[in-house]
Amino acid sequence: MGVITSPAHWNLASLPRALSDTDVDRLLASFTSALPSPKRGYAIIRCALDMGLRRGEIAKLMLADIDWRAGTVTLKSTKSRRQDILPLPESTGQALADYLRHERPITSNPAVFVRRLALLVQPICADAIARVIRDAYQRIGLPHSRTHALRHTLACRLLQHGSSLKEVADVLRHRSLNTSLIYAKLDNSETCRRCTAMARERVMNAHISLQARVSDYLAERRRLGFELRTMGLALANFARYVASVHHRGALTVDLMAEWARHDRWNRDNPQTWARRLKLLRPFVRYLRQFDPRTEVPDESVFGSVPGRVAPHIYREEEVVDLLTAARALQPQGGLRPATFETLFGLIASTGLRVSEALDLLDADVDLKFAMLTVRQSKFAKSRQLPLHPSTVEALKRYRCLRVRQTRTTNETPFFVGTRGQLLGQPLGDRQVHRVFNELRDKLGWVNRGAHDRPRIHDLRHSFAVHRLMLWHAQGIDIDQAMLSLATYLGHAKVSNTYWYLTAVPELMALAGGKFERFAEDSGDGDE
Repeated sequence: MGVITSPAHWNLASLPRALSDTDVDRLLASFTSALPSPKRGYAIIRCALDMGLRRGEIAKLMLADIDWRAGTVTLKSTKSRRQDILPLPESTGQALADYLRHERPITSNPAVFVRRLALLVQPICADAIARVIRDAYQRIGLPHSRTHALRHTLACRLLQHGSSLKEVADVLRHRSLNTSLIYAKLDNSETCRRCTAMARERVMNAHISLQARVSDYLAERRRLGFELRTMGLALANFARYVASVHHRGALTVDLMAEWARHDRWNRDNPQTWARRLKLLRPFVRYLRQFDPRTEVPDESVFGSVPGRVAPHIYREEEVVDLLTAARALQPQGGLRPATFETLFGLIASTGLRVSEALDLLDADVDLKFAMLTVRQSKFAKSRQLPLHPSTVEALKRYRCLRVRQTRTTNETPFFVGTRGQLLGQPLGDRQVHRVFNELRDKLGWVNRGAHDRPRIHDLRHSFAVHRLMLWHAQGIDIDQAMLSLATYLGHAKVSNTYWYLTAVPELMALAGGKFERFAEDSGDGDE
């Protein structure tokens, strides 16, 4: 009878050959234009080196798995038979975008990485991923043959830069810290050193301030690619609140709920409190590894966080009234009324975000070619917007008036402050909203949205809705046109543009009428 005389002990295997920093630089630089598909190969290496993806995971990556807006990648059916959502590092996202825009063949295939032969555009397999990596090793003279060396390299680089074993386990998606310890293959002295450090850390945990925990948490998450601007402000505010009430011991749900009620605007709104409490949940889950007594609030405290609510869709006469009211601001005929009339008119005619309009420089407004350049707006996207002739004329009038009253260069903001020391300075967001609120209250509009009152941002929603209604009237293929609208609005996903149009009465009436005509035509054909 056969027996296994020597079972495998992978944790006793030799140290893996991780690449040095010099080797990594040489490897990335080896994807030159002389290769058949350099951008594809470079993106593949980035996926393995920056995110620790296995070759099979890279091969199975689909276009729909990349959420450009959130900056994440969803991995389905991984080695652990689970779904993981990973942050998308900037360098990896740039490499993927470069490949998708400039080198990937045009195909309806949903896979990210496809074969380069035009007549056989199919997803590449895991073996092809391995060949790309092995060929790169050979080009720079590395003796490696295993694609897994890039995952080992990522683990070792994280440890060398001060990451904990838990952080390594999170990045590599290991369920056990022991797996990561084996994976990183530290020698015995290094293992002892780290175990001693971990024990010392557990002893010191009770003496570390909440603010320090917040800083550590944010640093760890940002190192993985998350920005966390809103959450960072909220957690810092929470730490200050805990210190101000002299709380001692583990954090409780009652303490967090009391903080959520004390927002800076003193809004007596459980929905606002629910949003604030939601920002705390990931952080307090993180704290439980240091103090298991930490309580985690759920939706039973203030209810679930409400979804997006319907906007106020402006009628054309309301937009005209808004511009007329802005034109009547004091001083009559001065720069101030022209600034706000032009600003609100530009937002209504182009669907710009308020921040995008205020960030425009004079050089971004090309009236000769009727083109607007929006630089590095939301989701770090830039785009160029063609302008209607009437919009060009309005912008030209404003620019001529502004030039007569303030010195102008290419770097001058297009919309400027108009009073005292603010003359010629960037126009502030708070001032814009204050003026808009004054005009809105004066006009007395009937609110048709689910927000408290009509907002400036609703002009953007109205632009999208009116554009779609015009396309319906012109008989344009809406499915194809939506891609253009999403690009014009600067949306990361076309689904975001569709949300702008959800359940608007005017569109529902159009859709209903279109369906009635379709039903009548179908019925006539059956008789």
